[in-house]
Amino acid sequence: MDVIFSASPMLLYVRPELVPLMLRPILAYAANETSIVYGSPYSPHQLGVYPIADATTESQEQMPIENSGNMMLMILGVLRAQGQGGSSGSSGSSSEVADADTAWFAEYMPMLKTWADYMAEGLPFPANQLSTDDMMGKFPNNTNLAAKGIIALKAFGEVCTLVNQTDPSCAAYADAAQGYAETWEALSYTEVGGSHYKMSFNARDSAYSLKYNLVWQKILQLDGPFSDDVFSTEVAHYIGQANRYGPPLESDIDGTRTVFATMTKADWVSWVAAMAPTDEQFSTL
Repeated sequence: MDVIFSASPMLLYVRPELVPLMLRPILAYAANETSIVYGSPYSPHQLGVYPIADATTESQEQMPIENSGNMMLMILGVLRAQGQGGSSGSSGSSSEVADADTAWFAEYMPMLKTWADYMAEGLPFPANQLSTDDMMGKFPNNTNLAAKGIIALKAFGEVCTLVNQTDPSCAAYADAAQGYAETWEALSYTEVGGSHYKMSFNARDSAYSLKYNLVWQKILQLDGPFSDDVFSTEVAHYIGQANRYGPPLESDIDGTRTVFATMTKADWVSWVAAMAPTDEQFSTL
């Protein structure tokens, strides 16, 4: 799942029709259309060893918010691209997006709603769980993971409306996302060590991380839920933290994670660069 997700912005831009071909097997597996009985109320992480989807529920690398959020974001990304007759790089009119093909996933909407509801229950303060950066281990109140879930809830509200425009429950997801984003901004902001949003709600104030998941608000051309100040503040802080290889994935959260303050990833650096308000900041990152 995390390999598909990290590649998806490129695919949505150049060949969006490929993305449903990768997502449909995940939906079918999770809906128990294979010989495996999948039992978690959130998206699976892996299907098994190709060409057989033989991974059991117990063998999954459990990432409730990570994987469910990925699915919501990528599904809306496909609909955006379809509605524009091309990439998801511009928003397109509401009528164009409404004309997008939802048939490839519409039968799975009850399951997707279950995932969205499970994700909403864990926000805005994620439990002690893994994110895609699994080499960094679990830690609770991960603000980057929370940002993914919050934007994904907003995205699912749009997906829900596109599939069933008469469903009054769809608006509740966007409303919840907005409230969660306001809490996120209020509780994670600090000026200690430079203005930024902390890597965890309960981390020391100087601790930061790359909030690369925020880029999906830009990719999907969403109106919120996060304010523009979040993007400008974070990008400026990343530039200030950068060394010759770019900004590290995180600073040391509590004195025990010094190794992660020396690592970065080219994909996540490119994502935070895409969040930059100016071309100069983009080029710098």
